[in-house]
Amino acid sequence: MQGNGALLQLKLAKYGVPQGSNLGSLLFLLYINDLPNAIDNLKLILFADDTNVFCSHSSWTELKDMVNVELNKIAEWF
Repeated sequence: MQGNGALLQLKLAKYGVPQGSNLGSLLFLLYINDLPNAIDNLKLILFADDTNVFCSHSSWTELKDMVNVELNKIAEWF
């Protein structure tokens, strides 16, 4: 299949719940509410399906390094 000049490959989803179902919302909240346990130095605000990440440091270099480490932890968690 091709769309906008890019090749697409369809795959069968083996697991999941229908989008918009009551169970889907509950399972998403159970899943995402564990995210703060995966990080050490970032502050999170979770609201429904929106997540904001905050961090501060007096040194730009230290901030950049710290955020990259924390974002890698989040990627691993996902």
